[in-house]
Amino acid sequence: MSKLSSIDDFEGFLIQTNKPYLISSKDIFINQEQEEEYQILLRSLTWTDGFGLFFIECITEQAERLIHRLKLDLPKKYIDILKFTEPVDNLYNIVNGLPNRDEINILCIKGLEYSLNKYIKSGFGGEGDYYKEDSVPRILAHLNLQRERFRDSFNICFLFLLPKFAVKYFIRRAPDFYDWRSGTFEFSTDKDILEEILRVIDKDIKQYLNNFTIEQCQENILKIDSIIEDYQDLHKKADLFLKKGLLLFKVARYKDAIDCFDLVLEINAQLSHVWNYRGIALLVSERIEESIICFDKVLELEPNKYEIYLFRGLGLFSLDRLEDAIINFDKYLEFKSDDYIFWEFRARVLANLERYQDALASLDKALEFKSDDYNFWEFRARVLANLKRYQDALASLDKALELKSDDYEIWKLRVIFFINLKRYQDALASLDKALELKSNDYEIWQFRATALANLERYQDALASLDKALELKSDNYEVWQLRAPVLAKLKRYQDALASLDKALELKSDDYEIWKFRVIFFIHFNSYQDALTSLDKALELKSDDYELWDHKTIALYKLKYYDEAIKSTKKSISLYPENSKSWNALGYLLLRKYSHEEPELNTPLAIYYEGFNFHGKQQSNSEESEYYQESLTYFDQALKFKKINDDDCLLYWTNRSYSLYYLGRYQEALASCTQSVKLKLRKDVVWANKGFILLKLGRYREAIESFKKVFKINFYYRDIHYSLASCYALKNNIKQAVKTLKEAILINYEYRERAKLDPNFDQIRQDRRFQKLMQAESNK
Repeated sequence: MSKLSSIDDFEGFLIQTNKPYLISSKDIFINQEQEEEYQILLRSLTWTDGFGLFFIECITEQAERLIHRLKLDLPKKYIDILKFTEPVDNLYNIVNGLPNRDEINILCIKGLEYSLNKYIKSGFGGEGDYYKEDSVPRILAHLNLQRERFRDSFNICFLFLLPKFAVKYFIRRAPDFYDWRSGTFEFSTDKDILEEILRVIDKDIKQYLNNFTIEQCQENILKIDSIIEDYQDLHKKADLFLKKGLLLFKVARYKDAIDCFDLVLEINAQLSHVWNYRGIALLVSERIEESIICFDKVLELEPNKYEIYLFRGLGLFSLDRLEDAIINFDKYLEFKSDDYIFWEFRARVLANLERYQDALASLDKALEFKSDDYNFWEFRARVLANLKRYQDALASLDKALELKSDDYEIWKLRVIFFINLKRYQDALASLDKALELKSNDYEIWQFRATALANLERYQDALASLDKALELKSDNYEVWQLRAPVLAKLKRYQDALASLDKALELKSDDYEIWKFRVIFFIHFNSYQDALTSLDKALELKSDDYELWDHKTIALYKLKYYDEAIKSTKKSISLYPENSKSWNALGYLLLRKYSHEEPELNTPLAIYYEGFNFHGKQQSNSEESEYYQESLTYFDQALKFKKINDDDCLLYWTNRSYSLYYLGRYQEALASCTQSVKLKLRKDVVWANKGFILLKLGRYREAIESFKKVFKINFYYRDIHYSLASCYALKNNIKQAVKTLKEAILINYEYRERAKLDPNFDQIRQDRRFQKLMQAESNK
């Protein structure tokens, strides 16, 4: 949350003013005691010849009166005035640089309290934290060290005119310098001056506070400090502490402001507005829980003070208690329904809660009152995008551009929307406009490369990425994106070099290591892939996709047991990943397949007419594998909601397990589900043929095997299997013809056919016998 820079309740309090404070023009003191004190001071100054230190405790207005009297009463002494209106650190150099310093008898120094101002802490009776060891003002440290130089260098009587708190500072924090004083004289503030100062301070703070400069605030703080101890009335003292607190808040001295508000509340804890100010000061100081307690106190004293819900909501928002913040904003907006700023802010909080529909309603409410704010329309577009209402989102962006056509950030957001919608040509049009407005934004060039790459304009994409690197060569994301573009251009070594450069800049980014893994797998560098996988998994071991990639690399390197473990780890991280369930079933049965296919291709059934593969009906151990794998394939289908190629693959593999469990009817039903599979259709039709063969549905089996011929004429065992189907149908002519073709492909089929019971019906036929005897005749 952005810090509040001012208190809204104070608006209209102050305007900058240079009007001097009005004081009495009398040359004598109204109070007789003060007059007597002045006469003592006058005698002391008359008798002092040369160096001397005098401290006069009085306020600025009283100091003016004293200096005027002294000039009248000491006409033979040259009296000069050194007046400061800002902090100083080295008084010696300033005095030493005075052009007439050798002529000065008495030097009146005013305004030294400005050098103490930033060290002031609040407290009753001028005590507080004024005198902590770690708060020695630099000017006092300087005077402590330079007192002998003052004595030896200047034949001047120094008259320090300071308010009470400043004199106490000298006593406590510059004792070495103060101990050389010739005298200290106290002049309490005359009532007429005091009342006039108080009246002007009160008027200025009420009218002009928000327009005060920092210097004006500091000056008023000093004025308050100079008179606050002259008040014994606690209520007047509380009022001054309140005003001082407001001034301190204005100059961002929040802790000191809170201390002042605390002093007010010690006097009167029923002042709801002070609790409010204290709460706001705590809020901007990020002491959130304490601020909420203050706001609760305000509501306890004034239940109908609706604006408190605004501040309370901001506090809850800062604590990430977003739902509670919304409740408070709603209460505020019940009373202040036209506050479009907070309707918009409410929308942002709701968006953080992913309540996008409510956020949209809140934004629309803000737009009712402020339809010409392009920021609102831009944010509305973002909310609509989260609701997947992309066309409406683009319409909102267009509205924002009507109001602010030269805002490249809006054009940039438009680009992102088009890229997300895969409207890459439209994205390029907006990109060109964004680049007109700001051609030195590397992200724009990065987005341009993304659009171009998706349009397969890889050379142009690479040029855009290189431009992005000209602007920001240390951006690892650009180097990472450069790699696949270079790979598309078949510049594989350069692609790998780009990935390595990305890792130089961001070695702890597991996404780069992950991309490196994909790169190596794609180019069959499985050992390198494993090395990068180990690094990626060090950084993020809970990414199931990394374990899936590891499964592939291990499988390709024939580490089958490790591949199974990797797949099980992936499933433990993401149990709904259908691909992992399929891979687990596949890896379990891989060694029983007719061939060793890729993980994303179907398992192939053996021909079982005779044990020429060394395989009869599955044994009990194998049956356990088939049953377990069937469970995995069923899980894959359970989590696969879309009937795509992956889903068809799972049906194919499921039919494989059912076949070897002897559940041929179920196997056929599963295999029939998968005949539309695009990859390795020869395996699917062959599997279906073998299942139909088991079911004695020879005519249908023959049709399936014929489909295999059209796809892959040399599919293993397919000619022999088709011949056995013809033999079982007693179609001797086709059986012998097809078996002959099989023997021409692999002469071992002749010996197998001699013993295969599928050929028993035609074994006595002379044509079959002639084919079987051909080897011996040869």
